[in-house]
Order: sequence, then structure tokens, then C-alpha cells
Amino acid sequence: MNKKYWIIFKKNLIIVSSIIGIIIPIICFYLLPDLNILLDPLSKFGIAKETWLIWDLFIQIITTLLYLSGVNSINKIKENITSLQYKILNIVNIISSVSLSLTGFIPMNIKYIHLGFATIFFLSYTGFIFWWGVLNIKYNLKTAIISIITAILIFLSSLSTIKFGYGMFELTFIGLIIYWNLKISKNS
Repeated sequence: MNKKYWIIFKKNLIIVSSIIGIIIPIICFYLLPDLNILLDPLSKFGIAKETWLIWDLFIQIITTLLYLSGVNSINKIKENITSLQYKILNIVNIISSVSLSLTGFIPMNIKYIHLGFATIFFLSYTGFIFWWGVLNIKYNLKTAIISIITAILIFLSSLSTIKFGYGMFELTFIGLIIYWNLKISKNS
């Protein structure tokens, strides 16, 4: 790919990811209006006859875009961290991407395996956001604080599953991921 086009792609990656992350769930909800998106997990889109294909494609596209976004985020602080820290962030980024991809491939019908990979994605991506902020705190305080606070809010939002179920938590999680990626791409 031409270097000029690659730079344009990288600059617009977060915006494209955010648009896809908002529009596809809305389309799926339109196709499956009986789903209570505040209580039911969004993974139900992956097993419904009307939405399974679009939802599974969405998960794989978002997995790729989140992975590329993670690589870009890591590269922004590469000069400020040790090679070990760089490798660890890359490994966590890969683990979160693979687990999200497997969450999309493994239907919700296979409950515990699906839930296991979803949990690994949640923990690893949240950990990625948190540790990216911790490692960046000496060099860019503003983005570091945004990262750490976002990761804490993600963990706290998981408490919403107690009262509301998975739907509210997943919507909050998606919103916070979009927020973090937009802020980091803008401020770094």
C-alpha cells in the first residue's frame, strides 16, 4: 500500500471504527426489535436468524480495527517504554483481539466457552487501556489520566450487570472504548 494512503488510513481508523461500532448494533436492533438491549447481551444478535451474519462480520471487522488501533497506540509510546513493556503491550493487544474474534465465532449457545472468551477480551482490553496509561504517565499526563480513568470506569461499569444484565454493561463498554480511542488518537 502506498505510504500516503496508509497514513490517511491510520488517521481515519478510529473514526471508521467508531462509526461501525455505533451503526451496526443499531442496524441489528432494527432487524431484531424484540431484543431488550439493556438486559440481554448483545451476543444474542449473533444467534438470531435475522442478524447472525451481520453481527459476526461486525465482530471480526471490529476485532481487526481494535487490533490496528492498539498497534497505533503502542507505537505512539514506543520510544518511552522498555522493549519488555512494548512486547507485553503487544501480547495483551493480541490476546484481546484473538479473544474478541473467538467470542464472535463461538455462538452464545455454547455459553461458558463464549462467556470465557468474552471475559478474557474484557479483562485484557481494559488492562491494555490501563497499562498504556500507566506506562505513558511520565510523558503525556493528560492521555495517561484519560486512559487510567477510562479503565477504572470500564471496571466499575461491570457492576451494572448486577442490576441491569449484560446489555447495559456492553453498551457502556462499547461507549468507553470508542471514547478512549477517540481521545488517544486526538491527544497523542
